[in-house]
Amino acid sequence: MSTYRDDQRGTVSVGVFYDAPSLMHEDHSAFACLENLIGEYNPKTGFEIGKNVKPFNNMERAMRKVNIEKQSALYVPYSDCGLFGNFIEGDF
Repeated sequence: MSTYRDDQRGTVSVGVFYDAPSLMHEDHSAFACLENLIGEYNPKTGFEIGKNVKPFNNMERAMRKVNIEKQSALYVPYSDCGLFGNFIEGDF
């Protein structure tokens, strides 16, 4: 684990990632679907869930209350392992 602190910068970036299935694992497609379901959030465009679904208004209001500038779910599968997690950037 590594941390970096810069008090001059007004935002915080947080990434939380876990072990996930590899490309050949039977749960690969489930994790790819989960990544699309969680989607991305940007205050300028709202939620981009599966890139074609309209924003969830309640979740969007909650994100705006805590000043989230960017949120994205990531699933990165490799041949022998994978990573799944969430990256959030904002003013906490």
